[in-house]
Amino acid sequence: KHVCELKFICKGHAKYYTEDEKGKYILSFISDFQFYSNVESFYNQTESSTGAIGCTDIYGLRITHANFQKFIKERPTFDLFFKKLIFDEVTYLKDRVKALLSLDAKERYRLLVSENPRVFEHFKLVDISNYLGIKPETLVRLRKNNTASIPRQLETSRLLPAG
Repeated sequence: KHVCELKFICKGHAKYYTEDEKGKYILSFISDFQFYSNVESFYNQTESSTGAIGCTDIYGLRITHANFQKFIKERPTFDLFFKKLIFDEVTYLKDRVKALLSLDAKERYRLLVSENPRVFEHFKLVDISNYLGIKPETLVRLRKNNTASIPRQLETSRLLPAG
């Protein structure tokens, strides 16, 4: 466990996860030009059970909590930017939970592919199946049989967080 920093990926791909005694669970896939952090851990400076693992070489930026506080003092509008990141994360997580609860495996697969058509180029099948909450063999079958349109059940079209 660790205290999070605010990070920005300039180039590369990572899987953002949480874990418990049973294993790791992929929460999102992070790619070029995206922020990520456990905002609760970052803001409150508490330990986090989330992390990110690079799936490719990663080039990016890190902002420590101390530097974040300096940015806010020097540029108060930076705090508005951080609040937008928090809003985006809450919206993303709400949509993610809704998808997991209301869509079947095929619909979740189609939604992911519609939002991130290159996901299979950057991430392993086992990680994508973990993210979708299905077994890897189910994902292989869905990929093979995918021919229908994308589900419209979610109010938002964004499944990958902006930050």
